[in-house]
Order: sequence, then structure tokens, then C-alpha cells
Amino acid sequence: MPIVGFSSRIAAAYTEGKDGNGKPLNSVSPWNAVTGINYDSENNWGTAVNLTYTAKKKASEINGDYQPISSATVIDVTAYYKPIKDLTLRAGVFNLTDEEYYNWNDVRGLPSEDKDKTQAKRNFGITAKYEF
Repeated sequence: MPIVGFSSRIAAAYTEGKDGNGKPLNSVSPWNAVTGINYDSENNWGTAVNLTYTAKKKASEINGDYQPISSATVIDVTAYYKPIKDLTLRAGVFNLTDEEYYNWNDVRGLPSEDKDKTQAKRNFGITAKYEF
């Protein structure tokens, strides 16, 4: 029996590819999964927690002398409030655990992990949206 106001989601992506010589394609990102739970109140507010896992890119999955990357688990927490019709205020804490991690597409082809290429550390966002 569902609980009123709660919803959840889960998604995963896995891709594999090799070139004509049987070597891994560097354009293939590591597999990832996203799961989340939302609560939407009947009183014009809601919140969500999302967890994104990205697997490591092992040396055996890389064609060439490039640096493998570690896996990462990132948690984002967001909330919204609709004080009036058509206006939505949102706030969020992203990368809650302050994970240092790399996006494979940003570092593939580089000989070593470039510290300037890490994804954002813990960060915050506030938005306002008005629909006309």
C-alpha cells in the first residue's frame, strides 16, 4: 500500500563496447545508478534525497596509458515550497558528503587524474521559478 505523498525512483545505465581490434572504447562511461525518494506534501512543499553511484573505470577497461578513476557515491538533498500559485522556491545541498570524484568524460584521454577536473565539492543552490 503506497504512502500518500511519497514516491521513489531507480535507474541504471550500463554500456560496453570494443573497437575493431577488441580493445575497450574509451568513450564508454562506467556504469551508474541513481535512486531517490521524494515527499510531496499536500501543503505546497516537498523534499527529495537522491543517491548517484558511478562505478570505477578500471585499467582493463581503458585503451591506452590513461589513469583509471575511482567509484563515487554522491548524495543530493533538495526541498521546494510553493508560497503562491505559479511560484516555486527551491533549495538544495549537492554532494552532501563532500566526495571528491571525477566524471570519466572529463578526464578520459588525460595521462593522469587532473585535480582541476574534479566535480564540485559540497555545494548549495537556491532557485525561484515563476510560471506565467
